[in-house]
Amino acid sequence: RDSNRPLYKPEFWDKLQYLDMNTNKEDPIFACQPLGVPRVGPPARILQTANDVVFLYAAGGASTQPAEYRVIPTDNRPFDPVRSQDVYFYGLSVGHWEGDTLVVKSIAFNELTWLDKGGLFHSDKMTVTERFTREGNALVYDVTVEDPEVLLEPWHMTPRRLRLNTDPKAFLPEGLPCKDYDQSNMVTQIRH
Repeated sequence: RDSNRPLYKPEFWDKLQYLDMNTNKEDPIFACQPLGVPRVGPPARILQTANDVVFLYAAGGASTQPAEYRVIPTDNRPFDPVRSQDVYFYGLSVGHWEGDTLVVKSIAFNELTWLDKGGLFHSDKMTVTERFTREGNALVYDVTVEDPEVLLEPWHMTPRRLRLNTDPKAFLPEGLPCKDYDQSNMVTQIRH
């Protein structure tokens, strides 16, 4: 487990401990909820047009979720004031380029996802800034989470460096719908 964890305000320590201890029953993924941002991590594939980028996320792996996607405008538009009032699993996102780095800022999250396993919850006031920088055959994924409602300070996640798959025959498998097979079998607090 990564030792870099967000620092919560003292009034939320009991909630955090409860969620961490009861992960097997409380983790939203066990109820087939989407992982959300930033828990979903970097996309498996990025497609770019003149005015937006599309992030495709792989199904399966350690996730119980089907494949997901995000469409992010990169034409320097501001957040839509009407859509900003709603809440989303993956937030409402806009992006722009800073040199060779794609910067994606997301707001308007619901409170149903976690930042990561172990009960790392957030509020609907969370803002996530993702930075994607290509360095040769690698992609550096760098994330900062700001949530003044529950966090003492912005949380800068440990950057991830991913090797790009250059196989022209690579594909993203289609995911199956999420189905909970384990909930009724969980009888202890032992985490996996």
